Amino acid sequence: MKRRLILFCLSGLLSSCGPESEQSSGVKAFASNLSDTSGRLAQTFLYLSEGSTVVQRECTNALPRGPQDCPTVRGTQTIEAFRQAVQADLDLSRTRLQNAEVSLGRDRDRLGTRQGELTQRIATLEAQLRDLESQIANASTSGGDPDLVAALKFATEERNRLQAQLATTTDPLRASQLREFLTQFDREIENLKARIQRSQPNLGPLLAQRDNVQKSLSDARVAQQTAGTELSALETKLADTRAQQVIVSEELRILPQTLDRLRQALVFDARDLSTTVTTAEKQLVSRFHKLFQQNTPDCNVRPVDGLKELVITQIPVLTSAEAQVGGSWHFGELVKQLIGGNPNPQQVEAFLRNWMGHWERDVALANGDRAAPRAGFLEVFNAWKQASQARGVNGLDLRLAPFRLIGITNRMDLRNPLVVGDAGEARLAFALLQNPTDRPQDTTQNAQAFTVIFEYKVTVASDADLGRWASQWHELGALPCTTGNCQSYIGRLAQTTRMFTHRNTPGSIVRATLGQLRTNEIAFGNPWELREFQLQPAQAGVANRLVQVDVKKTPRISANNTRELSNFVARLSVQDLIDNNYDIPGNLQGAKAHVQSSAPEWRLSADDQRARIFNINTCNGCHSSDQAVIDGFYHISPFQGIGPQALSGHLRDQEIPRRSQVMASFLTPSSCTIGTPFDARLSNDLPRMLARPVH
Repeated sequence: MKRRLILFCLSGLLSSCGPESEQSSGVKAFASNLSDTSGRLAQTFLYLSEGSTVVQRECTNALPRGPQDCPTVRGTQTIEAFRQAVQADLDLSRTRLQNAEVSLGRDRDRLGTRQGELTQRIATLEAQLRDLESQIANASTSGGDPDLVAALKFATEERNRLQAQLATTTDPLRASQLREFLTQFDREIENLKARIQRSQPNLGPLLAQRDNVQKSLSDARVAQQTAGTELSALETKLADTRAQQVIVSEELRILPQTLDRLRQALVFDARDLSTTVTTAEKQLVSRFHKLFQQNTPDCNVRPVDGLKELVITQIPVLTSAEAQVGGSWHFGELVKQLIGGNPNPQQVEAFLRNWMGHWERDVALANGDRAAPRAGFLEVFNAWKQASQARGVNGLDLRLAPFRLIGITNRMDLRNPLVVGDAGEARLAFALLQNPTDRPQDTTQNAQAFTVIFEYKVTVASDADLGRWASQWHELGALPCTTGNCQSYIGRLAQTTRMFTHRNTPGSIVRATLGQLRTNEIAFGNPWELREFQLQPAQAGVANRLVQVDVKKTPRISANNTRELSNFVARLSVQDLIDNNYDIPGNLQGAKAHVQSSAPEWRLSADDQRARIFNINTCNGCHSSDQAVIDGFYHISPFQGIGPQALSGHLRDQEIPRRSQVMASFLTPSSCTIGTPFDARLSNDLPRMLARPVH
């Protein structure tokens, strides 16, 4: 009697199935095809059940005809042993979820208590502030000038009102006006304090005490907001944990009937499950796959935590010692690394004076395109130098750098898989502050509409090192980072960033150079302007210096809506646009990028798909207001305080999830991926580009 081997698809679980073939009777088989959508083979397993034993074979092609195409036996199990293993795995999951619910409940209760304590502290500080205001008012009437105190109170209240307006406005011109008014009020407030101190010395201590109470009150309110955010996140985790317990209970319920199905066909590949299968069925099948394939890699990767591994803006991180004077993330420390060695204040002054000088003069490219002067940066330089001199420093004191760290980003998604060793970029973003300070992360220091981002080009020696680099970031996601419990995370993150920001870091698995430094500002002129600089190494007796270059992938403004630009884009293939595999011709390169439109910045007669991708790749297309930007044209705003609330909607809701998927492709074991292990991002690049990624 002929015996029949059945290769079949069950509930749409396979991307492809082989034909039927004649084999031994009583043998049922299932080919689990792990090939990609283009048909390239990754792994295909054939499962044969013979009586109470299950045999797993690895196949040599994606469409096996039968055991002859699957010669390698990878393992065997009895169905009873398999059932016991699944039952034990389910019991373990249920226990872990129950423990997690108890632990999360305790954390929620502690945070609730903390919120109550902060509410009480805020009420106490508000009462102290009212009492101090009363004492100040009484003191000002005893032989002093009450008008000065009243003027100071009015100026402070007006300044706070303007600051609140600035935090909510989306009009760049209005924002620029408000910042100018704030600068004037700051000067007047300092002047009034000095006059009060001279005319009423007894008021000085009271005013200082009031300032301290106001600072404590501000910190308490921020802490209360943070606690509220964490409490909301815990509630979400609790809800997810309870929902997962329901799914595990359903897995336990359907286990017997599923095992009966396994006696006829083994279905182990969870990645090919159709959407018609329930969550419990998907999870149970995934559990089968994990338990049966003891000799194959676990292809389940812990989800990427985008806010810990990709776009890092947590308050404990950005207010840590690493972001302050002497820390590895301080602006001054990065500048030291760019200059090289241990530069003295005069060398620092020369380096930064050269950079800031680009805004004082006409900067022209070889093709004649120009970036016009924009007054204001010289004032920043002069104020910094005066503050340095006041401390007895001849030159610029990097400890007083008026720049605040606002974000650290991992841009492995920018890797070009066609370039051997390319590991993408890693970046640190800063906001320019109103005044020089040795406490840049103090939120009382006001920011200007000027951000600067250090963009480091990262390379590795091999694909293995690329995986190690991805894992270096991914391990951060498993570390806690909440208020009062973030030191391990901060230490590990600092260790990672020093690998690309600092020279000759021991144990570094990457090589890095400053790819470019970019600025985004409307503080010194209108419209919004972006510029790009590169580090020019020391040569012919001239020290390292930053030199303004063309803004990459961005044409000169005069080329907009011209036949020449449209023809250039039309000649590019869609794939070259997606891969950024092109350069703007020299005669079309731009010295700067202006952002002033809510529509795509570049008008082209090329087809819509090419035109859209080209717009995405430009600096101003990326930052245009149709990108769900924040506070004008930012993706990390300097005006929303320190924390995730400073992220644009596009970055938070679209880019981080997209980058997380790309990051996951670098973490998956090579035997679980298609083709070159770390090229998985290529298959989905077209939707990525059409979704407008952030540069």
